[in-house]
Amino acid sequence: MKSLFPAILLGLMSMGLLWGDSPQPTETDSPLSSGPHESKLGEYTLILPPNYHDDSEEYLVVATTRPETMLGDTGVAVNPDDERYKHLIGKKVRLPLVGREIPVFGDEYVDREFGTGVVKVTPAHDVNDYDMGQRHNLEMVNIFNDDATTNNNVPDGFENLDRHDARKKVVASLEEQGFLEKIEDYTNNVG
Repeated sequence: MKSLFPAILLGLMSMGLLWGDSPQPTETDSPLSSGPHESKLGEYTLILPPNYHDDSEEYLVVATTRPETMLGDTGVAVNPDDERYKHLIGKKVRLPLVGREIPVFGDEYVDREFGTGVVKVTPAHDVNDYDMGQRHNLEMVNIFNDDATTNNNVPDGFENLDRHDARKKVVASLEEQGFLEKIEDYTNNVG
């Protein structure tokens, strides 16, 4: 059965409860729409806690155009056939800034040729992530209020920020703490 989450998202958007980067929802804010969209692609590291990986200093690098949503990540997906990461399936990583330990799991949805081959999963804020979250029983952590400000599900110091300000603060904090790998211009098709 196809997930109803896309239809639910569109319904919430039409009621003005969800939106992309504009103050009010538009056709292009739909998670199902596509078209060129200029953004920044940032990569940050996820540390494998020593108690899960024999004191290894191994880490994963995740690329994202929406770093603020990492505050609600509850999993990290890799393609189960990707030899680079296969040995990490079933392990956990520590989410920077939040400190939450989240599972690494294998899912066929992940394109091992795209980006780093590692996908941060935020089930409460993305249709594809929601579907993966359902398949892998991930928690849904909503980090936004109805007005697109961060709520009390984010770490201290990140609450009540507009999503754009939250993005800037997350990037600055990742850089300050040594987790930011790089940022580059990126054109993608939204949705």
